[in-house]
Amino acid sequence: YSWAIGTQEYGLTSSPIERLSPKDLIGKREPRERILTDGELRRVWNAASEMGYPYGPLFRLLILTGQREREVADASWSEIHFGQRLWTIPAERMKGGAAHEVPLSPAAVELLQSVPSFTAGDCVFTTTAGAKPINGFSKAKARIDRLSGVAGWKIHDLRRTAATESRFRSRVNDR
Repeated sequence: YSWAIGTQEYGLTSSPIERLSPKDLIGKREPRERILTDGELRRVWNAASEMGYPYGPLFRLLILTGQREREVADASWSEIHFGQRLWTIPAERMKGGAAHEVPLSPAAVELLQSVPSFTAGDCVFTTTAGAKPINGFSKAKARIDRLSGVAGWKIHDLRRTAATESRFRSRVNDR
């Protein structure tokens, strides 16, 4: 409607949806609070090993790093610094607009060293020989649900689980 109003060709001076909010259309957004239990997380981890590359290692790296789905899916080899055990996500790929350094645990380094790299591009998780990052998570998510037997969770819940567990461990270690 903004385009149609701007052209002044259609006689429109305002948009009929101008005062309509997403809440009016789909209802109030309920905050998600789902955190996977240790047993559920273990089942998802084990199911990921059955999936193979690229989605299996991607799910495992999500668990190990607590990063967002697209941050991991769009990872490139040039961002990974094995010697420093560090992954630097550039600002343009971060939600907050600032570069982010992710320390890599020995398990994360081992996982990354186990996945293939390709000559056609720099993408870590790819089905196009490195040229483009993976997408199509709905099928992969449905498959990991079937393999793990864990239901009622979203991929972002892995991030929330990692953050919650991290806070819990720091409180316990402070005592």
